[in-house]
Amino acid sequence: MQAVPRQPVTEMTHVLCPVPFAMWGIDLVGQLLKPPVKYKGPIVAVDYFSKGVEVVPMRNTRAKDVEEFISKNIITRFRIPKIIVSDNGP
Repeated sequence: MQAVPRQPVTEMTHVLCPVPFAMWGIDLVGQLLKPPVKYKGPIVAVDYFSKGVEVVPMRNTRAKDVEEFISKNIITRFRIPKIIVSDNGP
C-alpha cells in the first residue's frame, strides 16, 4: 500500500463558474497599433470556465455596438450567459 501524498503537486484553484459559457468577462481594449482603417480597438470576451476568447475589432464603442457583439458572438453561438462581468467602459 502506497502512502497518500499530503499536498497537491500543483496549487489548486477555485472555479468561479462550474458551467461552460455561463459567465463571461467583457472589456473594450484601447487601440493597440495604428490600424489602416478607423478602428477604436478590439472588444474582448473571455469565458470564465473554458478560458475561450472572442475578439472583434470595433469601429465604434457605443452601447448598441457592444450589444450587437454580445448578440452575434456570444448568445447565438453559446446561449444566453447567466453572468457578464465588465468594468462599464473603455
